[in-house]
Amino acid sequence: MRKFLINVLKFSFLILVLTSLVVTLLIFTSTEKNLPAPNFSRNYSFNEKMRFIANHPKTINTLALGSSMCLNNLDSKIIITELNSSKYINAGVFSASIMDDYLLLKRLIKRYKIKTLLISSNFIDFQKPGAEEIDYQMVEKFIHAKEDNRKYFILHNFNVRYLKENYANTTLNYDPYGAVKLDPKNFKINIRRWNALFRGKVYYAKQYAYLDSIAKLCKENEIKFIFFQSPIRNSLFLKYGGQKALRLHFQKTSEILKKNDQFYVNATSITWDDRYFVDAIHLTEQGARRFTEYCFSVLKEKQESPQK
Repeated sequence: MRKFLINVLKFSFLILVLTSLVVTLLIFTSTEKNLPAPNFSRNYSFNEKMRFIANHPKTINTLALGSSMCLNNLDSKIIITELNSSKYINAGVFSASIMDDYLLLKRLIKRYKIKTLLISSNFIDFQKPGAEEIDYQMVEKFIHAKEDNRKYFILHNFNVRYLKENYANTTLNYDPYGAVKLDPKNFKINIRRWNALFRGKVYYAKQYAYLDSIAKLCKENEIKFIFFQSPIRNSLFLKYGGQKALRLHFQKTSEILKKNDQFYVNATSITWDDRYFVDAIHLTEQGARRFTEYCFSVLKEKQESPQK
């Protein structure tokens, strides 16, 4: 029996050594772009966006933050034209809440001298966040590391399953500025998401406190803060747009921006035809272009008016 246990231990040790050698060989022979981003969190979109940020120069002065409402719903070309800055990056990631935006902004203002912050958001960003943890200390080290050293960060919190699932993942096809366009021709609409109802959704009070903290942080650092309330598919908005909780949400976000002398644009003020959407709130490439154009046209009027 003892001999059997010793053989089992030897075999287990051999497997461990071989696995380590294979992983090490994979890391050292692969280029960074062919490896999944370091495992900072369980949110693959966040991890990949941190790599995208790390590979961009520190001269960025215009930043967009948010969830997929930022990642998918903003048109990069219009933004760089309207804000007169090609030093722009879209740092939006799937499932980010306003709390996540604040925590990331605190790190990015150490990397960039930001002049303008743009957040494109919707009601989903103000719900109670999950228990997901992000290693921001490692994120800071990574985005400041030299390019040749970044692939070694994959050893941090190494997870074989994570590596297997995300090796050479191509689901996040960024434009040069970090946005992801949704082409309705190649996008299979999910009926459940298309008819998603937001009736009864609970808004988390702390998220509004984080929005206020973002506005104050921008004010302290002389950053122009612009908040775009992303639209809702017309067929749904006609049915649920009068919901008290939703109207209160618009009021709260608007008041926070106003009291901090920042800019707020609510795109639900006009009708948004269903053809601009791939589901209840995510826009097609055409929809993102129209949304961005509309918001900047309203913003110009606000800037020209004594009342913001």
